Amino acid sequence: MQLCLSRRLHYWHTRQADQKKREMQSLREMRCVAIRERLREEGYDSLGKWYWRLDKLPGGNVAAPLTDAAWDKIKFRLLSFFEFQRQDSREKEMIRAFQSRASHLDRTLRLKLEKEPKPWIYAPLPTIVNSDTLATVIGRAVEGADEIQINTEITHLKDRLPKISKTWRAEADEYLLGLLTGPTKSSARADGEALDATPLELATTFFGCHWCTEAVSYPRILMHECLRTRRQDQDADHSDTEGSGFSAQKATTDEGGPDMVHSIPTVNERQVWNKMSSWLGPTWNEAHKFISVDEEFTKSAKAIIQACGENPNTLTAEALNDLNIRVECMRCVPPPGKRGTARSRHVMSWNMAILHDLYMHVDDISAEGWRLVTSETDLARAKEYEDKILRKITVKSYERCRICEATVRSASIDQDSVENPQSHLSKVHKINITTELQDYVYVPLDAPMKAFPRAVII
Repeated sequence: MQLCLSRRLHYWHTRQADQKKREMQSLREMRCVAIRERLREEGYDSLGKWYWRLDKLPGGNVAAPLTDAAWDKIKFRLLSFFEFQRQDSREKEMIRAFQSRASHLDRTLRLKLEKEPKPWIYAPLPTIVNSDTLATVIGRAVEGADEIQINTEITHLKDRLPKISKTWRAEADEYLLGLLTGPTKSSARADGEALDATPLELATTFFGCHWCTEAVSYPRILMHECLRTRRQDQDADHSDTEGSGFSAQKATTDEGGPDMVHSIPTVNERQVWNKMSSWLGPTWNEAHKFISVDEEFTKSAKAIIQACGENPNTLTAEALNDLNIRVECMRCVPPPGKRGTARSRHVMSWNMAILHDLYMHVDDISAEGWRLVTSETDLARAKEYEDKILRKITVKSYERCRICEATVRSASIDQDSVENPQSHLSKVHKINITTELQDYVYVPLDAPMKAFPRAVII
């Protein structure tokens, strides 16, 4: 009898507790409904998940009716929180719209470039986006905008992209000339007069990159990856976290007041548009502080050109490449009386000779340190050893297919698993060719200076 009474009493307590929980939950739900109604009166309709999860916000998880006094106590904290959410939502919507427009421009640019001669020289995307021609279209107001119509307008502006790149290149050339000759001389030209970029095209012109150890020639410097890619420490300078110091967490913890809501900055298109560069990457040589003239490479190039009997003040890099010369390092020749090996003559191309100078003889750079190889026998032997090096090792080639932009690789003849330009053209494009690859393959401008043919010992 006592056991039965105890069990009934336990069940009664359980039902009472459950009933109390249901009543309290009902009060909480009614309170959240009342809060939503008050928020709606203040102009804050549905704002994502938080509009339906008020129980997670201040004053929302209280099992009591919402009186005027209770509302006044939590009002400004909730209003400031939802105002922050509203502005944050508007900013994200603008970001999505601007990035979508910029992505469409990027695709349009690539389609346009496919019809241009390669290798390409074009302005960085942030420069194109912020040009007067496109900024008025891409930076148009987001609210109520017809994005399809805007993308159509961007596509119609594709014919202006080469002109934008041409203007950017002229400005970049003038800056580089200023590094070589000084800003006064580089800008001393009549209005409308074309810029003379001859000093940039000389074989002796080399620039140093702030971010890497490469000595970069012209026009490679215009497409050098380091100068078109933002580094981690640069990202710190473009942080978007600075501003009013307000946050969603602060909105739910501060005591609140009328000024709290008004202190939240209103997001507008201009503010968001001004952050475009930090989303898309840097402009070329951002802040004009990452390029310098490489005096050591210039000194070595002059010495090598003089040793070849050419004029370093007029010979361009293109003309020197066309000569296809080989030079011999006289400093590596064993001194008289010292027995050398059967092969002790270091022979290499002019650009590899510069690297040899800087790595092996940096304190002894002079024209007397080099000799132009003129013997047909020596040139044939050098070519033979260069080919042997290319056949024996697998090396990465920086050549790209003109048709599909794929990077093709050269490898040993015995290594069938590694693709070369001929096999790529045959497999992918059904083009069988053994010679005259330049019509189908090109080397991007930003290929490293250390390339084939490598230095050999004959």
